[in-house]
Amino acid sequence: NHEQIQDNLWLLPFLAKKLHHSKMEFFVNRLLPVANKLKSLLDEGMVPKDSVSGALLRNLYDQIWWLFSAFCNAPSDISKTFQQIAKGLITSLNQEPNLIKSICRGLTNLINKSRQQLKAGSPSAESDIKAIASYSQIYIPTLFNLYVDATQDFIRLCIYQAIEAFICITNSQMVDSFFKLVISKLLESTTQSPEDKTEPKSGKDLKQRRAQSLTALAVAFVPYISPENIDLLYKTIEPQITIPYLQKKSLKVLIEICNRNPTFVSEQFGKINQLLVSTMTSSTQRHFRLRVIKSVIPILPSDKLPSFLDTYLLEIIIATRDVNSKARDLASTTLIEIGNFCVKYDLSSGLLSEPTTDDQMSISKEGEQNAILNDGLLVRFFRSVLAGFCASADKFISASVNALTKLLQNFHQYLPVDVVSKMLDITITLLESSHKEVIKASLSALRVLVKCLPIDLFNAKLHELVKSVLHATNDSNKNLRLESKFIFERILRKVGFDQMAAVFPPHKRKFLINIKKTRERYQRHKNQVPSVNSIDPKPIEISKKKEKLKRQKNKKVENQSDRTWIVENNTKNNTDVLDLLNPSATKHILSTDPQKSSNEPAKNEFEIAEDGRFIIPEEMEQKEEQIKKEQQNLLQLPKKRFRSESVKSQSTKRRKNEPTKIHTGSEYKATKASGDLLKPNKLEPYAYLPLDPKNLNKRRKKGSHKSFETVIHKNRKGQRNVKKNK
Repeated sequence: NHEQIQDNLWLLPFLAKKLHHSKMEFFVNRLLPVANKLKSLLDEGMVPKDSVSGALLRNLYDQIWWLFSAFCNAPSDISKTFQQIAKGLITSLNQEPNLIKSICRGLTNLINKSRQQLKAGSPSAESDIKAIASYSQIYIPTLFNLYVDATQDFIRLCIYQAIEAFICITNSQMVDSFFKLVISKLLESTTQSPEDKTEPKSGKDLKQRRAQSLTALAVAFVPYISPENIDLLYKTIEPQITIPYLQKKSLKVLIEICNRNPTFVSEQFGKINQLLVSTMTSSTQRHFRLRVIKSVIPILPSDKLPSFLDTYLLEIIIATRDVNSKARDLASTTLIEIGNFCVKYDLSSGLLSEPTTDDQMSISKEGEQNAILNDGLLVRFFRSVLAGFCASADKFISASVNALTKLLQNFHQYLPVDVVSKMLDITITLLESSHKEVIKASLSALRVLVKCLPIDLFNAKLHELVKSVLHATNDSNKNLRLESKFIFERILRKVGFDQMAAVFPPHKRKFLINIKKTRERYQRHKNQVPSVNSIDPKPIEISKKKEKLKRQKNKKVENQSDRTWIVENNTKNNTDVLDLLNPSATKHILSTDPQKSSNEPAKNEFEIAEDGRFIIPEEMEQKEEQIKKEQQNLLQLPKKRFRSESVKSQSTKRRKNEPTKIHTGSEYKATKASGDLLKPNKLEPYAYLPLDPKNLNKRRKKGSHKSFETVIHKNRKGQRNVKKNK
């Protein structure tokens, strides 16, 4: 039996991943006794914990408990067997911290799967949930104590998920009582007493960590508590938002309250507004503040929207160019949410009607638009965003342009003529700015404006628009030329080449022709339908074969780098499966294929005679004699010569030892007169003194001037005579 158990140990990690819809009875009656026996062997000291066998037993014990979460994956007999294992799980949670993760995952999996089966209409799901919920009075306090004392984040997350799962199936009275316990512990950890001033830093950090974990735990209770307890929760969180280490967790609770209880938000809107204004200075929690603002907007009364926009619109616009990508996305969705709210209000009040077209606005010559008035909420919202174009700082201007483009993409069909014309005029003037951020934002706005503008208004502004875009993408801003190409392509599709060429300057006409040709090429490629008769099948088949070969080569290279082979000792007498937990198992794992290496014959350098002797040629014998002579010569040399010197170092040594060739020019010196003589078949008179970098050294400065004495000696004499005459 023991040998069979050892051979089947590899099944444990396999079952932990693939097991579902099993019976919990098998785990309780078969696997738990084995786990308890292994634990008793380790605790009683029959197997030393520090030894290899002790580590193997501990690993086996953990693997059995990993199976608990797999057996909790929709078991069929949970209503009968959960009462047998419920108390044992609580004792193991309290006594063995290593099992907290596996037990909590199993409990959350068990409750969530039972709830899914109940929604699907399973008859046994209701009895299963009742069997688990009967023990929630014991489990929630135990998990609560473990959650408060947990130091590792992933263990705290597992316990939080288990508590949240138990709260879902517990009755409301019990949930309210546990919630009040959490609030009381939270108030104890946040209130400061006179003794806290003398408390050491470690105690203060422990209190702060406990307050953070309790505030995060309060989020799980929000969907299931009564309105009175929601008011109590808000009152406890209100002072915590100003505390830096609790601000993030408190804002998460406020987001959950706003999403789950719209009636409470509408009643307490003034307090929530004041609370958000008090935390406006902290830019670190901008993402969570925006989530609160987004959840408040659908519940907001229409008369309070203008004051709400005056307070928070600047923050939302600045967040469109935030470093955090979540904050940027949330800011754009918040702007769209405000626009949708304005459209709904204008439609309900009769200030707006549904547009007939989405791509372009139907505007007549008199300026009448698709049943819109200039005093609507949407127009006021757009004008407040347009006010950011007049800001002094460049980052505010670029942020407001980005916000406007996002709004134009979604609500351009509802806007009147004067608002759109103002937008176009302002973006044309912003293209003349010297800051690249502003130019880039205005070009992206122009792409949207070109798409949604009517043709009458567009033709009137075409000359100014082309001039400003070409000015913005000059030689100093070459990286923006691709953006300008996209804009001109859209204008070309809308207006036509002839009207575009009339406005374009002559020296930029090639750029326009290039855009036209690329557009025509794209249209030809798009409209071209290949016929079966005109295509030669041979080159296509050849190209397909080449592609297949390339893919096979790439797969081979990838597979060869990742492959490993396990060699087992499978003989007639020994048919055991290789134990991977054994320390000697690494010897059986290879990176090369053992079959290929064994099948290939060994290559011999020498030929073999009929009688079995090696045939060694004379050349090999001569080479061996030369090698022996060289080895003997090396042994006779002194020890210093055994140092390996590279070719480069030897050449530098030679250069150092070689004397520098000095040519003083004494050959050309005249004997009877002063000066130099020209000699036949020789160069003109010259003197050459090589410069040596060693002369720059301070220790060699004194002797370095001797090589120049033959040339400079007379000049020095002349200088001395001049000084004497002075």
